[in-house]
Amino acid sequence: MKSGYPHARRRVRSEVPREITDEVMVEFLAFLGPDLGDQGEEILRRVAQDAPWQLGPAVEELGTGLALAASRRGFLAELTEAYYLDEEEDGSGFHEDGIRHHRSRSFGVTPLAAWNRGPFMVLFQTDFRNGVAVLNRMLNHAALVRARTLASLDRHGAPVDDSELDPYRTELGITGTSLVYVGDDQVWAWYRGTGVGPYPCMSALQALERVSDQLAAAGVPLANIVTCSSTVARTSPYPASPSDCSSATSKTPTACSTRT
Repeated sequence: MKSGYPHARRRVRSEVPREITDEVMVEFLAFLGPDLGDQGEEILRRVAQDAPWQLGPAVEELGTGLALAASRRGFLAELTEAYYLDEEEDGSGFHEDGIRHHRSRSFGVTPLAAWNRGPFMVLFQTDFRNGVAVLNRMLNHAALVRARTLASLDRHGAPVDDSELDPYRTELGITGTSLVYVGDDQVWAWYRGTGVGPYPCMSALQALERVSDQLAAAGVPLANIVTCSSTVARTSPYPASPSDCSSATSKTPTACSTRT
């Protein structure tokens, strides 16, 4: 009997008062930044736990990420992961990619993916290690969801056995340790902002590349930047792709030349 992957199950969540999930309230709390206090953090953390899809205004609007970065270290990373990583999407449903979308109320033409979309730029600038850890978990989840989606094509809803993901797994040692990377050629292309996939992952990878360039320009050795990214990646059993390394070393391609 196949173990397979069951269809995504909705978590049982506590009801959250509309007063604290209102878009204006969520955005206002985020803008309080260092003045948020324990009570303000508790409110946003409750939204993150029981209604994470309502956190968009706290991480997507212009300036909110910078304000939250001035609060307790790690809090912006916590809210970023809560909003973008949708654990209830596992690739068994229609048009699932496991990542919640960009949703800004800004006017004008906005690119689908860019280094300045979402909170990623300021997250990497102010909390690099936690930021890379969040990005790695986003990539892992999104790549696994894509692999399951591809493996389930023409199966008419039948569960996907774990072995059917093998064509999308590649074992590489680019971080100094042999790891299993999951994804196809589209996942590899995310770090360039191309291909098919969740745009927030592409935005985050472009932001990581830009911050890595800034660190290198400030005199931080490239090896240190890559070591930090790869050390975080080794904490996960299924690193999605070498995208973190590719983003960090895109101006020095010989440092990370192996592709999935």
